Amino acid sequence: MSRQVLTLSLVFLVLFSLWEYVSRSFTGLSILLPPPTGIIEAFIQRFDRLMFHAGTTIQEMVGALLLGCAVSFPLAWAMRQWQTVGTCVQGLFVVLQCLPSFTLAPLMLLWFGWSYTAIVVPTALMVVFPLTLGIYRGLAAAPEHIVEYFLIHGATPKQIFFKLQLPYALPSFFSGMRIALAISGIGALAGEWAGAQSGLGVLIFETREEMDLEMTFAALACVVGMSLLLYAIGISFEKHCHRLYRFVTSLKQLGLLALLLPCVGCQQKPATESVRLVLDWSPNPSHVPLYAGHALGFFAQEGIPIQIVKPNSVDPLQLVGSGQAELAISYMPRTLRAIANGHQFSIVGKIVDRPLNGFLCLERSGIDEVADLQGRLVGFSASGFSASTLDVLLRQMAIRVEKRNVGLDIIGCLVTKKIDVVYGVFKNIEPAHLQSLGYKTCFFSVTDFGMPDYDELVIVGSALPEETAIKLRRALGRSIDFCRGNPEKAFALYIAQLPDKGPKTVEWERKSWEETVGLLASTQELSVEKIERLCQWLKEKGLIQNA
Repeated sequence: MSRQVLTLSLVFLVLFSLWEYVSRSFTGLSILLPPPTGIIEAFIQRFDRLMFHAGTTIQEMVGALLLGCAVSFPLAWAMRQWQTVGTCVQGLFVVLQCLPSFTLAPLMLLWFGWSYTAIVVPTALMVVFPLTLGIYRGLAAAPEHIVEYFLIHGATPKQIFFKLQLPYALPSFFSGMRIALAISGIGALAGEWAGAQSGLGVLIFETREEMDLEMTFAALACVVGMSLLLYAIGISFEKHCHRLYRFVTSLKQLGLLALLLPCVGCQQKPATESVRLVLDWSPNPSHVPLYAGHALGFFAQEGIPIQIVKPNSVDPLQLVGSGQAELAISYMPRTLRAIANGHQFSIVGKIVDRPLNGFLCLERSGIDEVADLQGRLVGFSASGFSASTLDVLLRQMAIRVEKRNVGLDIIGCLVTKKIDVVYGVFKNIEPAHLQSLGYKTCFFSVTDFGMPDYDELVIVGSALPEETAIKLRRALGRSIDFCRGNPEKAFALYIAQLPDKGPKTVEWERKSWEETVGLLASTQELSVEKIERLCQWLKEKGLIQNA
C-alpha cells in the first residue's frame, strides 16, 4: 500500500512540475493555463472568498441530495407497486436525462427568481434519476420465498417494505447515491451559472471572464474537493449502514428527510420591496455609476432602493419581460429590436451615450484600417441579433471574412492567434484588459462600418410609472456627476462592493475606468432624432421588421 502511495505521489509531482515548467515557459499558454504555484497562491491569499462561495455551493449540493432522497424513495415504491407508474416515470427520466441541466436552469430562474429553489431543483433532477432507479431495482431484490414467508405470518405491506424490501434495496440505493454524490457538484454549478448571486459557479464564471484564471482553477479545485468529501462521507455512511438503518427506521427518517430540507442554508432572495436591476454583463467599470450611486444612497433617496443583480446566462430583457426584474441594462440596438417585436419596454435612463461596440485586433497584426479585415478570421462571442449585425456591417463595407463563434474565450483566442480579430467587444473594457497582459491593440468602432451614432448602455424597464422613471434618471444623473468629479472615490466604492475581484483585475479595471469616465452620458435626456435614425438604419438592413 505504501509503495502505491509513493508511486502515485511521484506521478503527481512529475505532472505538476511539467505543468509548471510549460506554463511559465510559454507566455501565451500561461494566460490560458496558469501554473500550479499561481493557483495555490490564489487559493491561500483569497481563501476567505473561496470559503464564502463554497459554503453556498455545499448547501445547494446537500439540499439537492436531500430533496432527491425525499422524492426517490416514494417514487421508487410507486413504480414498484404499479407498473403503469413505472413505465411513465422511466420514460420521463429518459427525457430529463436527454436535456442538459444548464438548459433547465434558466427556466428555473424565470419561474422561481433568484432563490435557493431555483438552484436546488435542477440539481435534484440530476440526482433523482440514479437514486430512484437504484432503489427501484433494489426493491425487487428481496427473494420471493422470504416475501411469501412474511405474508404467511401476517405481515402488513408497511412491515414488508421497512423490514424486508428496504434493507435489500440499500446496496442498490448506495450504488445510486455514489453516482448522485459525484454529479451533484456539476448540477449545482449549472444552476449557479443561470442566475445565482454567489457560489463557486458564479466565482468561476466571473473570474474566467476577467481572465483571473488562477482563481478560476482554485474554485474548480474547491468543487472537486467538496465532491470528494461528500463521496467519502457517503462511503463511510454505507459502511455503517446497518447500525444507521436501525436508527433511521426508529426515527421514520424517510419522512424526516423532507422536514430537514428547509433547514439546509438558503440563498437569500432579493427583498420584494427592492427594485431589481439586472446588469448586462458581469460587473465591470461601465457599471461604476450604479455601484457608486447605490453606496452613496442616491437611488434610495429618490425612493428607488435598487438591488443590483448579476445576469450570468439569462438575457436581462427576458428577465424584465417575465417580471423577475424591474430594470435591466441593455444595448440600444437590441432594445429597439425587442420593442419592434412587440415587447412593452421603455428606455428610462442611460449610462453611456455613444457606441462602445466594435472590432478588436492586436497591434502589428497587419490590420491598420477597416479594409484590412478582408479575408481575415473574425471571432464573435454571441449569436442571434449580434451575429446578424456583424453580417450587415461586413456586407456594408463589402468585406468577406471567415467567422467563428468563440463564446467567452475572446481574449484567449486573440492572444493565441486562433483568430485575427474579434467582434462584440467594448472599447473601454477589452483593450485595457489586454494592455494589462502586455498586448497593444487596435480598435474599430461599429460607426466606422457605417452604423449611425446611438446610446450604448441604457436602462430599460417594463410598465414603469413615469414618476419612477424621472426619479431614476435624477438619481443616475447625480451618480454620474459624482463619478466625473470623484473618479477615484467612485471606483473605490465599486470595488468595495465586489470583494471577489483579485488584485490583477482591480489594476486593469482601474485603467479601464479612466477610459470610461469620459464616455459617461452627459445628460439623461434621450435624443429622439438619434433613436429614429438608428431605427431607420436597422429597418433598412433587415435587422428589425417594424420601426
